[in-house]
Amino acid sequence: MNLRFSLFTASLFAVIYLTGCADSGSNDGLTFNNDMETTFAFNEHPASNIVYFKNAHSGRYVSIIDTSNIWCGGFNMKVKDIDPAPLSKVTIGAWMYAQQPNADAQLAIDIRDKDGNTLDWLGQPAHDFLTTTVNWTWVQMEVDLSVKNRNNIDNTYRIYVVNNTGSAVLVDDLKIRFEK
Repeated sequence: MNLRFSLFTASLFAVIYLTGCADSGSNDGLTFNNDMETTFAFNEHPASNIVYFKNAHSGRYVSIIDTSNIWCGGFNMKVKDIDPAPLSKVTIGAWMYAQQPNADAQLAIDIRDKDGNTLDWLGQPAHDFLTTTVNWTWVQMEVDLSVKNRNNIDNTYRIYVVNNTGSAVLVDDLKIRFEK
């Protein structure tokens, strides 16, 4: 009886976790989401910059990035674990909320080779999109993965939001969509 209950409980948690990570509009395995609730709920010690915010874009939790916590929890995956076929493009987006006009967060992708060396780092400054403060704004970038050996099967993609300078920025619903 205890084994059945344990299997049921483990299955239930797996379904809940996968539902939180899945994109309801896509079933192809090439779309990944971080809604911050999943990060908070499924970690005994979630990152200190995942905080409750009553005006979150979705749910209750956001990632706050500033000079003390410069990275938003993101994505770190080997290309071969995403899809064995060559990837041609990635679209990265997140909802951001600037608390001051000088906010300087960036969407970023760090493409690393099999030895962990950075092959390419690309960023999209959020200030190109954040024209107002205290409003949620969608910030997005597209990256061509078919050039400069970016889609090598042994590479790793690190995708996140970074804020080295400026005032705090809240991040919610980080979405990553790969295309073959």
